[in-house]
Amino acid sequence: MSGRAAPTAHGECSSTTWLAIDARIGAGFATQDAEALREIEAELEEASEDTLWRPYYQAMAAFRLGGMARLPVDEKGAALNRAYQHLDAMEPATPAEESEKLLLMGCIAGLLVRHTAWSKSLRGWDSQRALKRAAELAPDNPRVVWAQALADAAMARPGSAEEGEALNLLKKAERLLDVWESRHAGDVPAWGRDEIFLWQADLYRRRGELVQARAACQRALATTPNLLSARRMLAALNGSSEERRNR
Repeated sequence: MSGRAAPTAHGECSSTTWLAIDARIGAGFATQDAEALREIEAELEEASEDTLWRPYYQAMAAFRLGGMARLPVDEKGAALNRAYQHLDAMEPATPAEESEKLLLMGCIAGLLVRHTAWSKSLRGWDSQRALKRAAELAPDNPRVVWAQALADAAMARPGSAEEGEALNLLKKAERLLDVWESRHAGDVPAWGRDEIFLWQADLYRRRGELVQARAACQRALATTPNLLSARRMLAALNGSSEERRNR
């Protein structure tokens, strides 16, 4: 199974607690609320419980900070380096848990390549190696397939066959969602559905397939109505359509 919360010295830590943290981080990222993410990272640093998922969600909060477009580059780099350090403390007990750690590690390393001037080749290799191993451990995890798609899209030229293959991976991730979520209901991690649709929309947009891009944006917003990046993309797509009609 994916990850139920581990017992602590204070008894059994409810997975509901970690689902709530998962949701809070998702909400902070959706609304681009950097302060909310900083607060979550600080709260987990001060928590007395030493569970499997504490370092994971510390890393996730810092990773989401590192992905915020409006933050200064040096702050993004610092957040991503903290995320890497937090994740080092996670000690998975199962292949499924290991795959979640490797998935997040690969995503963090991928962003570090973009936001730090040093060790680009090393971090790029870390990202590729981590995502490859995560896929070996959990090939049906839609988050893993999503991350593979993003890594491929980042290397693809606009309109290339490689870009189309990345889009096909995102479609595969979508197909895996319902089965995965029903099988792992109540487990953590639980993020990713809205981002699968959002990145589908982005790739459709890049390929000029605006009808499909709008539909994917709407699916992302049906999952997370306050997802600012999807709202902005949809507004831009609708503006493009209006401009075409007025020509």
